[in-house]
Amino acid sequence: MGFFEVKSRNLYAVVVTFNPPDDLLESITNLQEFCSQIVIVDNCSTSGLETLAKVSACEHTLIIQNNFNLGIATALNIGVQHAIDSGAKWILTLDQDTHLFEEALAAMFSAYDRHPKSERIGILAPIHFDKLTGYQSKLVKGLRGPYTPREIVMSSGNLIPVSTFAKVGLYDDDLFIEYVDHDFCLKTRKANLEIIIVKEAQMAHSLGNVRKHNIGAFFFFSHNYLPVRRYYRARNRLILYRRHFGFWILQDQIFAIKDMLKILLVEEGRWQKIKATLIGTIDGLLSRMGNFEGATYLTPKAQKYFVEFREEIVPLLPAGPIERVMDLGCGSGETSGYLKSIGKFKWVCGVEGSPDAAVVAKRKLDQVVEGDIEKIDFPFPKNHFDVILALDILEHLVDPWSTVETLKGLLKPEGRLIVSIPNIRHYSVLLPLLFLDDWRYTQEGLLDSTHIRFFTRTSCISLFKSLGFEIETVDHTGAKKGLGAILSWLTLQRFKGFFIFQHLISVKKKPEIAAPKIKISRTTTPTLQNVLQSSKRGQSLRANEYESEINSSL
Repeated sequence: MGFFEVKSRNLYAVVVTFNPPDDLLESITNLQEFCSQIVIVDNCSTSGLETLAKVSACEHTLIIQNNFNLGIATALNIGVQHAIDSGAKWILTLDQDTHLFEEALAAMFSAYDRHPKSERIGILAPIHFDKLTGYQSKLVKGLRGPYTPREIVMSSGNLIPVSTFAKVGLYDDDLFIEYVDHDFCLKTRKANLEIIIVKEAQMAHSLGNVRKHNIGAFFFFSHNYLPVRRYYRARNRLILYRRHFGFWILQDQIFAIKDMLKILLVEEGRWQKIKATLIGTIDGLLSRMGNFEGATYLTPKAQKYFVEFREEIVPLLPAGPIERVMDLGCGSGETSGYLKSIGKFKWVCGVEGSPDAAVVAKRKLDQVVEGDIEKIDFPFPKNHFDVILALDILEHLVDPWSTVETLKGLLKPEGRLIVSIPNIRHYSVLLPLLFLDDWRYTQEGLLDSTHIRFFTRTSCISLFKSLGFEIETVDHTGAKKGLGAILSWLTLQRFKGFFIFQHLISVKKKPEIAAPKIKISRTTTPTLQNVLQSSKRGQSLRANEYESEINSSL
């Protein structure tokens, strides 16, 4: 396959950078001859800025600068989404320290064209070797035939048809870094798509700080990753073991044991790496995700934060079609938009603070109000809505009590307010707090960096009762399946509250009780003067009675 055939494939390269090396310019210069566009997503580099400046001058090159280090998964998603929106047909994912040889792309496209079931190929990958040492994993040595099926390949150098993302989805932002490629590959296999390694495609890659160690006639290589990488490896492998249970776990465990032995025997900073591995293991068991360093109030949300469908609230909805609904924090309208499309909701107004999400929501909902929920003057009369959804909203508010009071006025007399509220009593919050002195904010989840109120089941119910609501339904997520359900069952439901992730509550207004009417005859209607005189006599009588009672007691 020639140069022009590769160029005509409408290929977009997505390169993730963080303090890029000097040879990035050489790699990009080589790629620009084959790609319709090279999208570089930089994770807030503090060094290598001169290299980025030179790269930005390359033809067909776009640099997207992140104001935070969002991790490799989110950076890949940003680049991939841009490529898809720009009309790409193929996407090439690369790390900043990867050099793909000119013949490699042609070899991978040729393998795709020759494959008898090319429509079932989800990922094509090259053979990679370490730039400095020439080290090559045994897993890619001795491949037979022009291409070989594999269950897992590293993400750098992947040639992916855009149709794969439509079937599989994007990379998991929560993993941040490490095992991002494992997760995407395993999802690809679950979607009945093949992953193949192309023997003729060669790629030079930096596999950490690789060093060769000789013991007599034997030798081995160590990778010497920083302690923080050891944290992510230990944590994310446990997350994926639960998510993608299969034979690959045995192979991964063998690799992990060998890796730990190398740390103990030859690597520097071994105790810091062991400590990072232990913390990562604990966080993996507790399902604590995201950036190890945590998040701040300004850390941007991953795109999936705005597009999640909340199927767990469907059982709380009233029966039959619902006339008027308001969805607070509607995101891109995934939940209420779908319920509207199937006829469950007839008319929906979304309220959203993110301008980007609101643009998407306007395509799905009847009306979208943009702005801060606590500052919006809602353009609706009293008793207007049949249902108001406040899904993961109240914990973000300075004064949720006043907001709920406002929502109460907007509800019809028989209307429902349906809320979901994170449970701060969850074990993943309590155990690190009690034993590790750790209260680490994250991009999302129970300790979302934008949460400023925290609730338990009792405080949730108390909030609504204090504002004149009747509790109709109380449900939850987290203790119904998986590890939470098992542990809840083993403790005879006595500690179920520690495994509940979110409380789901449906409330309605208490019926208003009219004050009894007192019929007063005109002939006996007291004048103001008579009332005052009667009041004075009453006060004098009570004073005399009180005085006589004191005297008798003495």
